Amino acid sequence: MPLLALGLVLVTSAPRDRLVVGTLVALGVSWLGDSAPDLVDGDAAFLMLVGLVLCAQLTYIVAFRPHRRSSVLRTRPWVVGLYTFAVFAMVAVCASAAGILVVPVAIYASCVGE
Repeated sequence: MPLLALGLVLVTSAPRDRLVVGTLVALGVSWLGDSAPDLVDGDAAFLMLVGLVLCAQLTYIVAFRPHRRSSVLRTRPWVVGLYTFAVFAMVAVCASAAGILVVPVAIYASCVGE
């Protein structure tokens, strides 16, 4: 993630717009999601990983939101069906193993599919 962030900084110039800043923040939170769970054990590590990656995904959604009108989801509406299928498939595959975490898994999958 740091290398991706560095690459983004190098190919953009100051002042950076909302999309670039949001992407840099999301990359930073993603990196925390990859690194911070090593500091704790057991279920807390997993929850930290999922929580931080979810925060990164939400940050990407906020950063890219102003560009939604030119999104592939608007220019090719049939792609929405593929994303919807992928979200339902992800939840279906994970639901039995998720147990009581099935609701957080569904929320996470929905954010990833956004």
